[in-house]
Amino acid sequence: MNQRINERTFCSHANEVPSVCLCIDDCSCKSYTCKPKNTHNERLKIDSGNVEIQGDKLTSFLYELIRDYLPPGDVEKLVRNAYSDTKYCNGWLAKYAQDLARRLRDEGNS
Repeated sequence: MNQRINERTFCSHANEVPSVCLCIDDCSCKSYTCKPKNTHNERLKIDSGNVEIQGDKLTSFLYELIRDYLPPGDVEKLVRNAYSDTKYCNGWLAKYAQDLARRLRDEGNS
């Protein structure tokens, strides 16, 4: 069944208030499932595919890193560089990076 989201539809169930209606085009009675206008975050969630990922620490880490700190292109470059040999010049930093990787992989108690 095809569904279409139409933000500007006025529906009798919404008392002439704009609502987000899922218009069911294939239904012979042309019924509508109406909801009050979504908040901005709920609308973004719907538009972005309603993604839910739970329990993956590495994905959570990378998501927050890209969202808040580094451009996606820089992260992609780092991922590609990880496939080549890295020269560890700073021993403390190398050990800290190793500890972070271990914690994200769950190799021991965090």
